[in-house]
Amino acid sequence: MPRYIEFVMEEERIVAVAELWDDRAPETCRLVWEILPVTAHFHHAIYSGPEVAMVLPEYHAMSQENATSCVLPWEIGFVSLKASEYFEVDADFSEICFFYDRGAVPSMAEGPVRVNIFAQFVAGQDELRALCYRMRREGWKRFTVRRVESE
Repeated sequence: MPRYIEFVMEEERIVAVAELWDDRAPETCRLVWEILPVTAHFHHAIYSGPEVAMVLPEYHAMSQENATSCVLPWEIGFVSLKASEYFEVDADFSEICFFYDRGAVPSMAEGPVRVNIFAQFVAGQDELRALCYRMRREGWKRFTVRRVESE
C-alpha cells in the first residue's frame, strides 16, 4: 500500500500531497518517515533553478540511493552534505528539496549535486507552483511536512 506525505503551508492554505517511492528509495523513505513531522522554512535554491529546499533542524547521515542531479518537475529529494566537502559551508546539513518546473538541476556553488529522489507530488501542485515562483522575490516560507496516516 502506498504511503503519502503532505507539505502544508498554513498561512496560504496550501496542502500538496506526495507519494513515497518505497520501492526505489527504501532507506531514504524510512528516514524521512521517521523524522516527520518537521516544521521549518523552505527557501528558493538559487543555484538550482526551479527548486526549493528545507534545511532540516538536524543532520541525518544518508548514503546515495536513487540519486541523480537530472530531476523532473514535482520530484522530491533528500540530501545530506558534509561541510568539509563544499566551499564556504559552515556545518553539515540535510535537506528535503523539490523541483517545481523544468530545468532544475540541484546544485551548490561548485555545480550539480546528486540528491536521493524518494517521492513525487500527486496533488496540490498548481497552488504550490505559484507560491514557489513568488518565493524568488518574497523569500522563505514556513511549511510543515508530515505523514498522511492511512485510515
